[in-house]
Amino acid sequence: VRPKHAHITDDASVPLSLDPGAGQAVWDLRLAAAAVMGQAASSGCCLACCDTGRDNLMGLVVRNAIMSYEKDLLGVDIHVGSVGVAPDSWRLEIEDLVLDNPAGYKSEYLLKASRLHVDLDGPTLLTSYGREATVQDLAFDSVELIHEPRIGTSNVTEVKAHLKRVRAQREQERAARSIDQARGKIAVTLHRVALRRVFARMSVGGFGPVLRVADITYEDFSQDFKGTTAVMDIGRILLSTVLRSVLHTLAHNVMGAGSAVVNGATASAKAVLDKVSGLANLKCVRPESDLG
Repeated sequence: VRPKHAHITDDASVPLSLDPGAGQAVWDLRLAAAAVMGQAASSGCCLACCDTGRDNLMGLVVRNAIMSYEKDLLGVDIHVGSVGVAPDSWRLEIEDLVLDNPAGYKSEYLLKASRLHVDLDGPTLLTSYGREATVQDLAFDSVELIHEPRIGTSNVTEVKAHLKRVRAQREQERAARSIDQARGKIAVTLHRVALRRVFARMSVGGFGPVLRVADITYEDFSQDFKGTTAVMDIGRILLSTVLRSVLHTLAHNVMGAGSAVVNGATASAKAVLDKVSGLANLKCVRPESDLG
């Protein structure tokens, strides 16, 4: 599935906003900014000499912010492996971002991103005390989605249907929200987004083929999705895009395989019929006797 791209200009960024109803994630993001600012101030050094190890203070805060996504928003739980933050470059390195399956499915998970890179504009986040953030680059690498079909449905189609319901619900909530309720939200501008090396694995009884899915890229996410969008919707939009692309890939390959099977069976049946027809047309020839 190829996303539509509008004409991009440097000053055309549209802020994406996180509404107060996002709950714990809002305060975790603000705490992340305060943690780094406090770490630099207390040590009397610049951000470049702060700890850049795995799961440092800011890393733990970021991990909690990601995992505080309400299950109702995506329909599944989220788990995060290690989180490394380099305050000097404001680059986040996240390993093993995992989305669970809906209830009742047996495969290991719905989706797993082995690596996630986030490039933040640190000064904006710090000077606004976590109220404004600009993400220059968001990259997912080595993404695997497990498609587990059932009669009439699958884990992918169930989550996709849930995301569609959430979208309609949030549009109604935004229409009814007053100006006062919109105050105090975190504004996020998201630029380049890339999902690379995406694979879909069929799981039928624990076995199935692995298919390559086309990479997904947005040169400027905020430009492509114009208007004010809650940051919680970013995850929903990206996940919906991946699921749609996977379903398209699966449908194309399954239909192709089905056509090949049908064509192969037709050719085999024709060969058998030709053989039988040839046998039916054979004439019985009485062999000559050696005795005369």
